[in-house]
Amino acid sequence: MLTDRDDCPHDVEPEFNFEESMNFEFHDLETGLAGFLRLANRLKEGGQTRIVESTVRWHPADGPQLHGMAEYLDQMLDGQPVGIRV
Repeated sequence: MLTDRDDCPHDVEPEFNFEESMNFEFHDLETGLAGFLRLANRLKEGGQTRIVESTVRWHPADGPQLHGMAEYLDQMLDGQPVGIRV
């Protein structure tokens, strides 16, 4: 069960001066797909980094168990993601 608090754990403010993360887990019994996803916002002097980390495990009934991992980092400059300009 999700609540409004799950979508935004802090009061929404116009400033980008907060550090926080949200974690999500999922599991599909029918396909054997399971995973974990972390969304984070990290500050450092003069900048901000948005982070997405994920791990996935897939265990199909008729095959070997597979594992995967991904991480995406996006630097923010003046409230805009720098990655858009790359």
